[in-house]
Amino acid sequence: MRLRTAAATVFATAILLCGAASTASAAEIELPAGEACDFPLGLDGGAFPPERKTFTDPNGNPIVLLAGKSGAVTYTNLDTGESLTFPSRGTALRVTTQSDGTQLLEFSGNVGILLFPSDVPAGPSTTQINGRLVLSFDPKTGFTVVLKQEGNQIDVCAELS
Repeated sequence: MRLRTAAATVFATAILLCGAASTASAAEIELPAGEACDFPLGLDGGAFPPERKTFTDPNGNPIVLLAGKSGAVTYTNLDTGESLTFPSRGTALRVTTQSDGTQLLEFSGNVGILLFPSDVPAGPSTTQINGRLVLSFDPKTGFTVVLKQEGNQIDVCAELS
């Protein structure tokens, strides 16, 4: 279960958007009620930006920069079939791997974030942001801590309720 949650968190952090309503489709990832929203949530699409640059910071931490246009994403309330589709938009993602194996994820532009009950702040919540998002992420456990979240924000769970 925790691996699925970690995979969904990684998927969610890769989603870049800003959106419009759409029809429902079979979901790539399905999350049970209480994980990302109070209802079962389906996720389709999303892709990392195509431009990639890898280097090392002065402290020896590996850094990966991703930038460009990401893939569109659709969120679906699996109880009602109602969905929201967010088109492909521009974003930048900087991933710094710390010496303890955790990652600092710094997004600017359009990004979607799913927070689970074990995260900080505790979910369930799913938010689309056009602005800046900074997370501490443990790829081994999926544990996520939001360090900064600013800009235009859409509460996906509320929109699909």
